[in-house]
Amino acid sequence: MDYVLYALQIMSDDLATLHYRTNGKQVCPLIVRTRGHRLEGFGIQVLPWEVLYTISGMFVLVPRNMTQAAGMYNTLWRAMTLPLL
Repeated sequence: MDYVLYALQIMSDDLATLHYRTNGKQVCPLIVRTRGHRLEGFGIQVLPWEVLYTISGMFVLVPRNMTQAAGMYNTLWRAMTLPLL
């Protein structure tokens, strides 16, 4: 997740406002996958999570295991929401 900080401006400016700027005609569902879903976990990487939680128009979701991740990914793609994982 360390690389997400470099893409934060693009995600907050372009992705989070796309639905608003196109009057609801376009959506851009995005899933950012990291290797944190495996045994290492998210606690190893250093990232200011508070910054990610304050991005308007985006949802931050973190599954606990691979089973939850698979179900969450399928649900998000069907719902056409815009998550950040």
